[in-house]
Amino acid sequence: MVDLAEIQAAYYMVAATGVLVAAVYYVYNLRNTRKTHELQVLMQVFDRFNNKDFWNELYEMMKREWESIEDYEKKYSGAGGNVVFPTLEGLGVLLKRRLIDESVPWDLFGNYIFLFWDKYVPIIQERRRIIGLDYCIWTEHLVEEVRRYAAEHPESQVLPGSK
Repeated sequence: MVDLAEIQAAYYMVAATGVLVAAVYYVYNLRNTRKTHELQVLMQVFDRFNNKDFWNELYEMMKREWESIEDYEKKYSGAGGNVVFPTLEGLGVLLKRRLIDESVPWDLFGNYIFLFWDKYVPIIQERRRIIGLDYCIWTEHLVEEVRRYAAEHPESQVLPGSK
């Protein structure tokens, strides 16, 4: 005959196995949820990358020429930057919060990030001085992190099959 202690031990083993299976399922589900969230964020970044207004404004801003900060303000004050600056700021915040890694903006925008920053950093610094705020601080963070990534991963600058 089966002893009551054996039945109780078997019951505990079944219950413990059920808890273990539930924990494994929870971890698996959590990982899938994280991957889904990362994919959603990546698709939103890609939507911005694929935005015609962003690229038109970026090209227009890159064509601008000026002699001094005053000259820039006279020629272009209030003209443009309404899509480019918020996009780059948003990417910087996503990067800071580790919702994307440095390879995403590098793979999508490449050297455009650096070209834009290097051209506009004097304007940005002057606006920081005048406003007294950290104007475009997350764009600067984005540029620094992507620049570091590009330096550490020179192989990422070469497209597969292009050698």
